[in-house]
Amino acid sequence: MNPITFNDKFAAAIGKHPRKIAEQFAGWQAAPLFDYETSWDKEQSLLHEPTSLEDVEQLQWPFPTFRLAMVERDVPDNERVDGTPSKDYVSHFVANKRNDGTVALLIWWRNPREKNKYAIMMHVWTYHMQDGHRTDASLYVPQHGGWELPVTMPRDCVSTMAGSAIASLASFLLDCSQPSNHIAEVRPNQPGRSVEWLRARTRHTLITHGHPANSKAVAERECVELDHIAQLAELKRMSGNRRGHWRTYRHERYTYARNSRRWVKQTWCGPKEWMDAGGRQIYKILEPVAAQEVLA
Repeated sequence: MNPITFNDKFAAAIGKHPRKIAEQFAGWQAAPLFDYETSWDKEQSLLHEPTSLEDVEQLQWPFPTFRLAMVERDVPDNERVDGTPSKDYVSHFVANKRNDGTVALLIWWRNPREKNKYAIMMHVWTYHMQDGHRTDASLYVPQHGGWELPVTMPRDCVSTMAGSAIASLASFLLDCSQPSNHIAEVRPNQPGRSVEWLRARTRHTLITHGHPANSKAVAERECVELDHIAQLAELKRMSGNRRGHWRTYRHERYTYARNSRRWVKQTWCGPKEWMDAGGRQIYKILEPVAAQEVLA
């Protein structure tokens, strides 16, 4: 994923849309950009039943608007059958959740069979009507030069592609809210660069609670080497006094959260900022959005 060129395909598609869909994604160009890799098996473990766009509305979002570059590894052809070949799917998203709870998505999906020669863009959004909740979609095929309104591809084909992408997005949102995960900002360690240069190359990622930087023995801005085997072992033996738990907010200082029961995520014990082993990237742990809202 190249953060410099990530926006290009979305900007081109938005500019060619016959409707003013840019209004649904205000400020998307500078929204947090997640670099996320998962597997088909992990996605299935997070999703216990088919997921719709209405389900995505109900999930906790890390930010009201964000960008997501997702790679899903080892996806079997036509459901899982022993011996079938597996492929890697690439999906990029621009996601926005509005104040009324409805969502709008731009989804860029690449067909792995075409070796990066064929890609489509989908615009999917929800809205409220007097007779109920509605979902609508439009399709953009760069090779055809524009948007198809209404969608002329077979409905089941579009539903399959959109449904698969929405399920992947839902699994990412669920992974973000796992008590053993923390959101981190990653930026180049080049202090002489301008703020704009650094911002254009900043991304976000998920850090597990078992990361070696999550230790009081690690100093601020210290270089930390990632050992995946040791990380998994540490994740399994997480100390009980720091694990996630439910909390009921009863104190009178909580204006909006009083008497509510909320999930408190794992406590990050290490430094808020550290560097990778080579000192090229700076990682910064971000406070959970829910915790910020409670303290507000």
